[in-house]
Amino acid sequence: MEIRYAQGINAWKDFHDNIHQFILAKNVKDIAEIGGGANPLLSVEFIEEHELNYHVIDISADELSKADPRYKKIMLDIEKKDIGIPGQYELVFSQLTAEHIKDIQSFYRNVFKLLKPGGSAYFFFACVTTLPTFLNYILPEFISKAILLVFQPFRKNEKHGKFTAYYKWCVGPTRKNIRRFESLRFEIAVYTGYFGHSYYQRIGLLNRLEKIKTNFLLKHPNPNFCSYSHLLLGKQYDEPT
Repeated sequence: MEIRYAQGINAWKDFHDNIHQFILAKNVKDIAEIGGGANPLLSVEFIEEHELNYHVIDISADELSKADPRYKKIMLDIEKKDIGIPGQYELVFSQLTAEHIKDIQSFYRNVFKLLKPGGSAYFFFACVTTLPTFLNYILPEFISKAILLVFQPFRKNEKHGKFTAYYKWCVGPTRKNIRRFESLRFEIAVYTGYFGHSYYQRIGLLNRLEKIKTNFLLKHPNPNFCSYSHLLLGKQYDEPT
């Protein structure tokens, strides 16, 4: 297991780049994106160029309908006890989806079931241990949505909806979280904690203070103060009981 730390402003680009590099380096063909909905990470052109069997899984038919019709789509509640899909993927990943899962153990158990033996799962999630996400967690939905649109006006676009967040297991590489994933018989390959965020870009003083905090944490990392995390897991065993 490798634990890393990096700057939060790079979390999106790193995940995008890492997914593409992983697919090409490992010659992965059978792939599922959970929660891709209206905005799948991989482009249709990339999928076709590399002849990928790529499925976009989402609980919402409405969200799936917004994506290019050329994508292969599966409407599925990933929190169900029995998803009815045998292990058929070499790679399962999600981007900013785990925060919105209420039954988090069922979610990761089902990811385990979706994977072929030796397959990998890769997740990018926001951590509850930073002020903006903590406020999003505790404030009523109509208030947190209004605040979000102030800091991220692009969310007004119909393809970037806001959904209820629970932030279960959404923390950095703490010992407790590592034990959680190992208890489900995943092998943790890489767990990256990201410090800092860009929510305060329009607020000069807060933005400067956030940069100071980020630089301090990069020199003295503490997994309890991560803003985002990337988590690469491997399926090396039989399904957990």
